[in-house]
Amino acid sequence: MTSDHATAVAKLCLASEYEQAVELGERSVIAHSEDLALRLRVATTYGGLERFDDAYRHLEGAESISSGANATVFYERARLDLFSGCDSGREAARQAIAVDPLQSQLIYYLAEHDQQGDYIVLADQRVVYSPIPKSGSTSIKSAFLGIDDVHGGDSAHRRGPHRTFDGERVRNDRLRLGDLQLDDHYRFAVVRDDIERFRSYHQRNVVESGSLQRAVKGRDEFFGLPTLPTIDELAINLAKYQYLFLDVRHHTLPTRAYLHRDVDFYDDVFELSELDQLVERLAEHTGTRLEVEHKLRSSAPPSDELSAQARSALASYYGA
Repeated sequence: MTSDHATAVAKLCLASEYEQAVELGERSVIAHSEDLALRLRVATTYGGLERFDDAYRHLEGAESISSGANATVFYERARLDLFSGCDSGREAARQAIAVDPLQSQLIYYLAEHDQQGDYIVLADQRVVYSPIPKSGSTSIKSAFLGIDDVHGGDSAHRRGPHRTFDGERVRNDRLRLGDLQLDDHYRFAVVRDDIERFRSYHQRNVVESGSLQRAVKGRDEFFGLPTLPTIDELAINLAKYQYLFLDVRHHTLPTRAYLHRDVDFYDDVFELSELDQLVERLAEHTGTRLEVEHKLRSSAPPSDELSAQARSALASYYGA
């Protein structure tokens, strides 16, 4: 969902012309009051500027235009609720799911929904896996590429693990759980300390891969935040980074956001250091011995230590 007017506002934001962006947005809304994409873009721009009253004003306009029938409007409200601290986002998240259940793990997590979590279902092998970013998920998805019920054969290998098991796949598989005889399926997850996951994300994705700079076409800053932040900058400003960057949201949500709410759902929950044990358990269940190698390691250890302030911010967020 986009429009030329929304795109024009977004381009000004990329150029760090934020006041011009909201001025253009306000003028465009007057002339094109039914442009839903424009309303949402202006709301997000105000959100990035932390002008929350204006952001909510445009979200209310978007909800009126859509007559409460567009899940994206509720998704954006849930995100703004969370960032602004005005609300928990729970009700907006629940409304998003009611309109369209194919929502991200963030929305199911905020909604405290019974189907919270991400899942990959290998029906032929009777396996259910909850992938958690920075917890061996690339290694496990890569091993899954060799299992027969991954459609596409060689093309799946060419697409790679993340495109084969992408967000659409895990969202659909979440909804498949209710149709499965789960007692016949081996259900597992691999977990890692959340602060270590955060450190790994900063080093591997932000520093080495430049994921945030790529997201904003190479810009050095976005809404006042550096796109190559130090680990302290990312930690202390995590809420705003999560609001502005999907990549940050995806990789730094707490582990519990990716897991089923009932820990007894799982047959096994492994630590990242226990991948060898996972291989044995999968072999027992499927009759197939998968090669699970730890992929996407950082090329160097994290270069910066967390300051006391940053560590405190992360401990508060993750409940560590």
